[in-house]
Amino acid sequence: MKAAVREIWLPFNVPLEGRVPWMYLDARGYVSTAVGIKLDDAVRVLSPPSTAERAAALATARRLPWRHGTRGGYASDPEIDAAWDMVKSRTDLVPGGCRRFERLTDLRLTEAAIERLVFEHLDELETLLRGRMVRHSSGSIIMPFAAFDSWPADAQLGMLSMCWMMGPRFQFPRFQDAAFTRDWLRCAAECRVNPEIGTAVRRNDRSQELFRNAFRVEDEGLDPEMLLFRIP
Repeated sequence: MKAAVREIWLPFNVPLEGRVPWMYLDARGYVSTAVGIKLDDAVRVLSPPSTAERAAALATARRLPWRHGTRGGYASDPEIDAAWDMVKSRTDLVPGGCRRFERLTDLRLTEAAIERLVFEHLDELETLLRGRMVRHSSGSIIMPFAAFDSWPADAQLGMLSMCWMMGPRFQFPRFQDAAFTRDWLRCAAECRVNPEIGTAVRRNDRSQELFRNAFRVEDEGLDPEMLLFRIP
């Protein structure tokens, strides 16, 4: 990704997701942490996980360096499991936002751990995105994001922002066809993610702005390494 995209990533996302060192439930009832990173493999929103979903989610949560407070000892796997289960069970706290989960457990990620987690996840999303193969509307198999490295910075930021909300394996056929042909105005028209809950409206608005910016960059011959987008 462009250096400008990486540089703005935290300032872009923290106002939308927060920077949260504990586990909490997001607006759809998924256990999350850091800057909107899910630790939850459940399919159904605001519902208990299946046995397999819980096992997969716990395995993800255990990979993180949880501590008792930011300076205490590292948490054991059973302690991490118990914290995840506690948070997952408290769907009644979802309307109050992440702050209502702060005192449920004492497990915390350090600031350094949050930053490392965010950029590891971002790099993983970019890799998965570039390698995706989907069926084009013509019936042929394409890799709509294979040219990601050559996209304008604004288009890269818009694409990664969409993936941050719903993962890199989303199915938006019209958007994918438009991205394949660098039709940024069509991308802007097709990029909104539903349901528009919480800050999803603001993120969708930003995505549309970013793809319109990408059109301007290529239409006007501007520098694709630089972002037209500015943090409000």
